[in-house]
Amino acid sequence: MGRTILIVEDHRAMRDALTSHVSDTLSDTTVIACASPAEIPHHAQADLALVDLDLGEGVESLDAVRQLVERCGAVLVMSAAGSASAVQMAIQAGAWTYVPKSPQLSELDDALNAWMRGVPFLSSELAGKLVTPQIPGVELDERTRRALALHSTGMSLRAISQTMGITTADAEGLLSGGIAAYSE
Repeated sequence: MGRTILIVEDHRAMRDALTSHVSDTLSDTTVIACASPAEIPHHAQADLALVDLDLGEGVESLDAVRQLVERCGAVLVMSAAGSASAVQMAIQAGAWTYVPKSPQLSELDDALNAWMRGVPFLSSELAGKLVTPQIPGVELDERTRRALALHSTGMSLRAISQTMGITTADAEGLLSGGIAAYSE
């Protein structure tokens, strides 16, 4: 069963590197790479879209995220310097998850593996960006905020549960609730 992944990245070198990496990492995958949402072929249907949060002058990244959410099975946002509020707004707009751009693509690989298994993916970087809501209408209770803060340090579910004196299922629920608070 073939998959299609759409990459929307305005920097050519990064777009080429991501295209090559995704093609090499995921077998039986077609990659469509574009510099902006305007370049996406109208007939293109994708299972996953990787989109940069900064698509350059004249392109509103959140509008791009919203458009891609409507067209694709899932949207993964990436940024080299995504502010907490920009990432929070992208999650609120329907993005599935966020990973930072970095020379090591291990976090992207972890997210791709989670996506292929159909499970949520919450990077420590995303947890850190969600700890303190900076957009209107998002409220986190103290336990959820604490679980996100602990996860942002790289703690595992087991370590979070032990630190907070809760079950791992409860810790997982708090982290999931932290993401869900942004999409309500």
